[in-house]
Amino acid sequence: MDKIIGEFTLKSDKIRVTDPTYEKINDKNFCGKVFNCKKGIWVAQITKSITPFSNGLIERITLYNKDYNEQKNNDIFDDFKRMYEEDFRIFCTSGQVGFFDENNYPEQITDDFTYKCLEATKLSVERKSLERADIIDGTGLVCWAGFGLKYGPMLYKCISIRNETCEAIRIFVDFITDEIEDMFIKRK
Repeated sequence: MDKIIGEFTLKSDKIRVTDPTYEKINDKNFCGKVFNCKKGIWVAQITKSITPFSNGLIERITLYNKDYNEQKNNDIFDDFKRMYEEDFRIFCTSGQVGFFDENNYPEQITDDFTYKCLEATKLSVERKSLERADIIDGTGLVCWAGFGLKYGPMLYKCISIRNETCEAIRIFVDFITDEIEDMFIKRK
C-alpha cells in the first residue's frame, strides 16, 4: 500500500539519512550521506506492510526526484542495473529515520528541531501510531522506521538508483523485510 507523503526541495547534491536525534559529528558512526543527488523537487512515498505480523507499519520509504520519475519509461530492469547499496548503515535508536538536504540539517540538535521531528511522527501525541511520516519545513522527511520503538534499535541499509550520469535519482530504505520479520516472530 503506497502513499505519497509530500515533496521537498533538494538544493545541495547530498541527502543525509539519519536518526534525527544524531548530530552531524556522528557522521561516520550512525548515519550517512548519499552523494551526487540530482537537485530539484524530491517526492517522499511510504509503503505500509500488509503482512499479519507487521500490518500497517512502514515497510519502505522511497524518495525520488520528481523530474526523473515523470520522464521515466517504467523499465524496472533499467533501475536494477543502476542500483547501489550505499556504504553506510542507519542506526536507529529513536524509532525515527530522517532524509534531509545536507545543507539544512543542523550542526547541533536543538529542542525546536527535535519537536518538529516528534510532531512529524506524532511521537509526542500518539505513541501507538507507528505509521507516521511527514515533510519538515520543505527540506526533508522524518518517518517511523518499521518496528522502531517496538523492538529497539535497528540497523538499516540505504539503496540508491542512479541515472546515466551517476546522479542519485531514487533512494529507498527497507525497514521490514522477510528476514527482519522472521527474526521478530521468533522473539515472541
